[in-house]
Amino acid sequence: MFTGRYRATVDQKGRVSVPTAFRTLPENEDAEWKNAILTSGLDDCLFLYTTKEWNRLMAAVQERTSALPSLDVMLFQRLFAGSGTKVSIDRSYRIVIPQELREEAGLAGECVWVGAIDRCELWSLEGWDDYRKNNRNMLQEVWKNLSKGTSSAESHHDAQGFEQHNKDQDQ
Repeated sequence: MFTGRYRATVDQKGRVSVPTAFRTLPENEDAEWKNAILTSGLDDCLFLYTTKEWNRLMAAVQERTSALPSLDVMLFQRLFAGSGTKVSIDRSYRIVIPQELREEAGLAGECVWVGAIDRCELWSLEGWDDYRKNNRNMLQEVWKNLSKGTSSAESHHDAQGFEQHNKDQDQ
């Protein structure tokens, strides 16, 4: 499980060290770090998965989308899975971030690793600060919704459906 925030630096060759806290995996999973998967994340960051977690995620996506792919599925496959790149983590626990992914996430110089339970996220320092400031006040609402078994997006969708239902009733 990945948790915590850790500052790092992306050097001119695109290398960044994986934090010590993220290096500690059960001994039998250590080989997974030799070929981790780095991909475009959401909100202008990158996601780093162990091979095991990446395969679990891709299997879950494939299971849910085994029928004829919808446009949403194809978009997900192209933009998320399609940007997945094997990265080797060297003996010094550094990875090389491909130039395209560095540019996409605005990674140069100082950055921050964020543990997100099943993955590590890599943010530009400025991008993380902006994200945290813009979303910090939502945490209480998200916590409340998750404890009820719903998400903020679901609650928003339900509210829109309720409003549309009321409009239909009024007509």
